[in-house]
Amino acid sequence: MDKVKQWFMAKVVEPGKSYITSGAEPKQLALSAAVGWCCGLCPLLGVSAGLCCLAILLARGRLHGPMTLLANLVSVPAELTLIVVYMRIGEIITGAPHQDFDRISLSDLWGPSGKDLLKAAGRAVLAWALTWPLLVGVLYIALTPCFAWLQARYLQSRGAAEPGSPTTILDGSQPLIPGDASTDGSVGGEVGLTSRRSGSDLKEW
Repeated sequence: MDKVKQWFMAKVVEPGKSYITSGAEPKQLALSAAVGWCCGLCPLLGVSAGLCCLAILLARGRLHGPMTLLANLVSVPAELTLIVVYMRIGEIITGAPHQDFDRISLSDLWGPSGKDLLKAAGRAVLAWALTWPLLVGVLYIALTPCFAWLQARYLQSRGAAEPGSPTTILDGSQPLIPGDASTDGSVGGEVGLTSRRSGSDLKEW
């Protein structure tokens, strides 16, 4: 169990944290995660990564590539769970009779049962393709505020940990380094004097 946790932290949590704090817009991250997740739900095993790469190329910069592939990786358990669901939805859409694949053996795949299985796979892909835009839209709407909240929380924590970071406003009375200024505000005066000197040098140049 510890190995699974370590793998999840190394392959999912840490990369996701770095993507969220990379400066990308929350809407771009949300759209990328939605597209990657929904591409990962394709009933045809082994093609989801290729679909994600194709979506990234067609989007022409509108998707965050690493986040798209990460969401595709996370969607693997849901992909295996929803295969039969998509088959049933495909039967409803096409009006095909209900088929039971519980008793099919490997030897039956080359016979009539194998042909029925291929038809069922085709109907499952049809159901996935028809529901794909709806799922992307729902996930995009749901994930956008989540990513915005995560980015805001990261900026707040970084500002609290780094008082001298760009997110903290400094004036002449605040020391740039804690404990490095005298009571008369000498650091602020020195900073102002340096800025005036640099401004005069620019005018002469």
